[in-house]
Amino acid sequence: MEIKKLKDLEKALQNFEESLNIELSEFPPSVRDVLESGQVLKFEMSYELFWKVGKELLSEEGIDAGSPRRVFKALFQLGYLNYDELELCLSMVNDRNLLSHVYRREVVESVLPKLRNYLELMKSALSRFKEVLK
Repeated sequence: MEIKKLKDLEKALQNFEESLNIELSEFPPSVRDVLESGQVLKFEMSYELFWKVGKELLSEEGIDAGSPRRVFKALFQLGYLNYDELELCLSMVNDRNLLSHVYRREVVESVLPKLRNYLELMKSALSRFKEVLK
């Protein structure tokens, strides 16, 4: 089984992680704002690839899940995600939707502390996806 976007997801997660490893406190507020925006963008790109890889994986299993929520719930039902990961995925969907539909600084500030957890979730799930795809 081969998932086309798998390599893209791996690269996106690596870039996302590199952006989170930048020590933001070393920069003036205007630069910090730009770097935080970059972190949010890298999260959004990783998120999009993550749920689409999950969708492709489900498709290989004969399951048609058309939305991120359905994909994550189906991945949970098949054992690719545990319950805590499902809850985090659903939180990630909500945060992604908040970020993409309106730009408010307070929304960005509420999501920034969660980005590391989202990254770790996606990396962990990706390693399981890769095991299945061997």
